[in-house]
Amino acid sequence: MSDPGVATAGHEIEATRFAQPSAVLENLPDGSMLLRHGLAPAPYDRQVGDWLRRWSDAAPDRVFLAAWREDGSIESLTYAETRNLCDRLSQALIGRDLGAERPIAILSEKSLSHALLTLAALQVGIPVAPLSPTYSLRAEARGRLKVCLEAATPGLVLVEDGDAFEEALALVDPETEIVHVQHPPGKRDSTDFASLLSATAGEDVDGAFDRVDPDAPAKILFTSGSTGVPKPVINTHRMMCANATAQAQLYPFLTARPPVVVDWQPWHHCGGSSFNFHAALANGGSYYIDTGKPTTAQAFAPTLRALSTVSPTIHFNVPLGYEMLAFHLERDDRLRQTFFAELDCLIYAAASMPPRLWQHLERLSERERGRRVPMMSSYGTTELAPMHTSLHWHENRPGLIGLPIPGSQVKLVPCHDKLELRARGPNVTPGYFRAPAATQAAFDAEGWYMTGDAVRLCDPDDPARGLVFEGRLSEEFKLSTGTFVQVGAVRTALVSACPLVGDALIVGENRNTLGALLILDLKEGRSRFGDPDLTMEALVAMEEAHAAIKADLARYNAENTVSSRRIAAAMPILDIPSLRKGETTDKGYINQRLAVARRADLVEALYDADNSAVIRP
Repeated sequence: MSDPGVATAGHEIEATRFAQPSAVLENLPDGSMLLRHGLAPAPYDRQVGDWLRRWSDAAPDRVFLAAWREDGSIESLTYAETRNLCDRLSQALIGRDLGAERPIAILSEKSLSHALLTLAALQVGIPVAPLSPTYSLRAEARGRLKVCLEAATPGLVLVEDGDAFEEALALVDPETEIVHVQHPPGKRDSTDFASLLSATAGEDVDGAFDRVDPDAPAKILFTSGSTGVPKPVINTHRMMCANATAQAQLYPFLTARPPVVVDWQPWHHCGGSSFNFHAALANGGSYYIDTGKPTTAQAFAPTLRALSTVSPTIHFNVPLGYEMLAFHLERDDRLRQTFFAELDCLIYAAASMPPRLWQHLERLSERERGRRVPMMSSYGTTELAPMHTSLHWHENRPGLIGLPIPGSQVKLVPCHDKLELRARGPNVTPGYFRAPAATQAAFDAEGWYMTGDAVRLCDPDDPARGLVFEGRLSEEFKLSTGTFVQVGAVRTALVSACPLVGDALIVGENRNTLGALLILDLKEGRSRFGDPDLTMEALVAMEEAHAAIKADLARYNAENTVSSRRIAAAMPILDIPSLRKGETTDKGYINQRLAVARRADLVEALYDADNSAVIRP
């Protein structure tokens, strides 16, 4: 295995920044295996509010929260200021009918007010349910908003802008209090957020703080709905505190100096709201709210501004975000210098990292720093708060998800010819909010959470090499030969091999050969063919695009000769899976099985030997 202290000449100091990988593997009589980290778990705090109080005492004048104003200036709050405001908000909340059965729902994007209300509620035992703003702002997604509101039954709803969320608020129970930060909604009464801050914190706050139950619901985080409707996952204080402590154990640099996080990832997902946010809060760091998104050039502009202004010490992103960032890092000297100046680590999650992107980021860091900045990954779900395994040592390629975090375990359970990852530990959810049937279905008879994800040991003879992710078991299928197809692995490899392909639906269940319905990358097409006005319709029909894909597929097949990976036929499509149809999540993840089932006509066309639109490498 690669040694994190001596992997390359430039990494002699990395052993002091990352915990050494160590694993204990136990083989069970039924063929299952138990895997845990060799590092013993460290004690963790009782509740999230402990962190704010600790750092407001230890570093009162240090910037904790910051956000960019519209004029480009930065509004910031120190730890002392944050605690004062949160205590005032807590006092205001205590006087309302809120609690475990009447949580707070937040419909809008992350913001300073979003953060303050969340921390204020958590420290006095009131659960918070941040909901995807997409559900509120896009008419086709409001069915999911209705599902979330009915599941949570909030006693108070926060929106940043009452005008922008007017239509969404029509779905909120008329008896529920609405709080707005600006522009009160025109069609119903609401409370000004500023009025909540006028309360004077008293002994009630300290009393409620002391009574917080570490195992009661703290956050209700809805799954993205990649396998159905969003499910309300209970996240407790114990889950979040155990996770943040394990994070610091594996990444000791977080405690060596106050971390600086510049983050765009949304707070209605566990990664942004817990993993990233708590990396700063639990370790006395600074969290800068980046309002950008890696979707369009315009949406990504705030991220470029933020990372040109503030140097992060740790950066979290998804592969698509890194792809867009790498493009600008290559061309913008100031951005590259600021971004890499203080950087200890890059972390990616949520999707597989294409090898070409991994290598590009390494080249950029070597160019700026003279050495590679470590790139780490993790595996988790909303039910796991969210990290359950972590890659915390150097590898020369993407794909590994590392080892279980200290204090938690992985059980590898045979399923057909795969191993399902099951999870147990203090970071695992007790279940779904008010959904006993869903909770029961999520756990096996021994209390292990069943992720439905397939993994394998990187090296069966050396478990400290960690685990490799192999996709969702529910997406796998068999060819007519009885051969299993690992859809996730095939899709990732195919997209990595074909730059013009942004995503793909892998098909071939009960057929002799494997096929792919290709979702082309319009941005790549416009760049490659030098036409900024190129449409998707034109790209899908373009002979030059077909020729390029055919050549890429031929190279892919030369390296993937087995029937379970070789693509015999591919076809670009215009019928792209959508959120409106429930085929994708707001993170862009495609429900492969549902999307394929709804495109049976395209699958038949793909296997039509006379179809000239089919690419046959």
